[in-house]
Amino acid sequence: MISLCVIDIPDSDIGNEVTVIWGSPGYPQKEIRATVAKAPYKDDNRRVDRASV
Repeated sequence: MISLCVIDIPDSDIGNEVTVIWGSPGYPQKEIRATVAKAPYKDDNRRVDRASV
């Protein structure tokens, strides 16, 4: 399954295991385990040090 979410910068390294709340506010939600990965369908050509953001 592919899903987008917002995570904190310290947790954003590729390969990190995280827990995210899946589902929309006001509807049933569930905590699921996930592994941070690059989007497989889009090359990211930006060269940004995310720690400086």
